[in-house]
Amino acid sequence: LMSPEPVKKVGLLPHLGSRFRYSGRTHYETKKTPIERQPPQFERSLSGRRITSRSMD
Repeated sequence: LMSPEPVKKVGLLPHLGSRFRYSGRTHYETKKTPIERQPPQFERSLSGRRITSRSMD
């Protein structure tokens, strides 16, 4: 399902089926639309444990 089904006009006869109508986005629309969010705010720093040199001598 790429888009919601069109709304059918109600006639004189009553409906015997469900009245529920999905009004949100379809799975296709959800996957296609990129998520818009702010990038996280943080600073990278060196860990104090890995500053020492590793000489083979």
